[in-house]
Amino acid sequence: MKKTEIASLKLYRKVFRSYKLRFCKPKKDQYPKCLAWKHKAPGARTPERADKMTVHFKQKQLSYELKDADTKFVQSADNRKELCGNM
Repeated sequence: MKKTEIASLKLYRKVFRSYKLRFCKPKKDQYPKCLAWKHKAPGARTPERADKMTVHFKQKQLSYELKDADTKFVQSADNRKELCGNM
């Protein structure tokens, strides 16, 4: 009779270490709609949905540009005031 190992934490660690596998957290949270679009097969993408995603990506880019503009404005302003709080 062939001896088989029962799945255990020890076996789990052994397999993961032998294949050098590991879990890691993404560097930042990712928007579910963007992830779904990214992983969807190109043939499954409809033109209507593609138009909506194009608008979404343009809005996303615009928000990044506005945030950068605000940051630069605040950093360059001589008469700036900062408010820090802790709840």
